[in-house]
Amino acid sequence: MRKFITLFITLYIFFVSWTDTLSINDKVPIFMVIGGLIFLAQIIQFLLYPKIPKDAFNYGDTLIAILLLLILFSGIIHTNSKTLNYIGTYLFIFLILYFFLKLSFIKQNSAEYFLRINFYAIVFLCSFLIVEFMLKYLFSINIQDFLPRRRETTATFLGTFPRSYGFSTEPGVVAYYLTTMGMVAFYYVFEKSRLSKLKKAAFVLLFLFAEISIYSTTGITALIVAWITTNILLPIKSDKIRLNKYSLFIIISIFLLFIFKFNEIFSLFSPIINKLSLIGASSAIDRRERWLNALNMISDNPLTGIGIGGLSAQGKPSPINWYLFLGVETGILTVIVLWGFYIYVLVKMLYSKLNGKKYFLIGFIGATIHLFAISSFQYPFIFLLLIFFFSTNYSNKHYENSLYNK
Repeated sequence: MRKFITLFITLYIFFVSWTDTLSINDKVPIFMVIGGLIFLAQIIQFLLYPKIPKDAFNYGDTLIAILLLLILFSGIIHTNSKTLNYIGTYLFIFLILYFFLKLSFIKQNSAEYFLRINFYAIVFLCSFLIVEFMLKYLFSINIQDFLPRRRETTATFLGTFPRSYGFSTEPGVVAYYLTTMGMVAFYYVFEKSRLSKLKKAAFVLLFLFAEISIYSTTGITALIVAWITTNILLPIKSDKIRLNKYSLFIIISIFLLFIFKFNEIFSLFSPIINKLSLIGASSAIDRRERWLNALNMISDNPLTGIGIGGLSAQGKPSPINWYLFLGVETGILTVIVLWGFYIYVLVKMLYSKLNGKKYFLIGFIGATIHLFAISSFQYPFIFLLLIFFFSTNYSNKHYENSLYNK
């Protein structure tokens, strides 16, 4: 059974970004099917060997359990035609794709193997994204036409450059995945692998070109803000605020670029500025209206919201913001508990003894930023990043304890 679970987790890691290609229907992507197989295999293994590793769960899991109870409570007191569907989805995401999957990772005790699989998945996807962009831009060949997918792939940047989709529903989802699991791959490359400096540099370039090929406003912003925030938090935590020569080189280079190439840079990043300021572009104006409407709905039902699935049942548009979406449907207390969980994770990462924890920090902070621009909670990338962090941290801790006890 252990080999089956390892196989299923391997497939899950590889296919987790496939939110459209090979999906069963609009609501059931292939990774959910694999997640269900992991759950069934884990249940069988538990019945045969009813043992849960010590320290497998933590206080953060208690907060997630409270969060789930609040969500379910809102659904129970505000029932609608979509309530059962949403209850099933929430239970699947939080219980199976977080709690049970984290338990499976820890029990398998194969953290480095799973890190390597994630690295392969990122390399494969980045390569595909670049090839997809080049084929469409240079030869007008849309590789997506040859894949079994459900949604159109017509997004462009500035009306000229095609945006790559990979195997996801939209470029923004790919960006969310790269922000989270991409940083886990960076952790593997620079902390665990024995790759040469040349291969590491090639991986960085591959990742950057893939990011460019999807051109996601949120993705670019999330990575930059997360990188800056991490480089502020880590020195403050260690009481050693200093800049190394590489940081100084980057800062000076950016400063000089903005001085001598301001107009070119501004024209390139104007779509990002418009979206962040919620002005200018039609999509930004639409998003601002949705956010304002969501805030008004929260003020009308601040404690328990309108019930999970309420927006869909009433035919109202999503606010395209996970926190506002959660506040509208389940109330502000749920959002407070969620951010309490975020703070707990942030503290655990900052005070972890794990070498290379900065990559997990960047991915985690970036994910929380992404959720300001995504309402679809069924994408489990942030949970998978946390599973990698806690399982890797768990393995390192127990390895150190075994050395100490010898």
